[in-house]
Amino acid sequence: MSLGLSWAVIVEVFKLYFGGQMFKTPLEDFSVSEGQLLNNTELKIIFGNLPPIYEVHKQMLEELCWTSSHWKEDFSIGNVFLKYVSCGS
Repeated sequence: MSLGLSWAVIVEVFKLYFGGQMFKTPLEDFSVSEGQLLNNTELKIIFGNLPPIYEVHKQMLEELCWTSSHWKEDFSIGNVFLKYVSCGS
């Protein structure tokens, strides 16, 4: 499995499980229709930072795919990771 494909799987899993389809949306729907399992504050605590994390990983995937398809000897995938280090601080 190539690095781009591995990262693509990570991004898709992130989107599916944490982006709303598997957990967030059902919890919000349950909260509205059948009484609150989690209140809005708890939902924000659990899911609040996930959209920006997803966006960073999606951007990294695009750059890793571009780097892979335009590979030259002086390229380093480490530079892609280093570019995003400050996103988490």
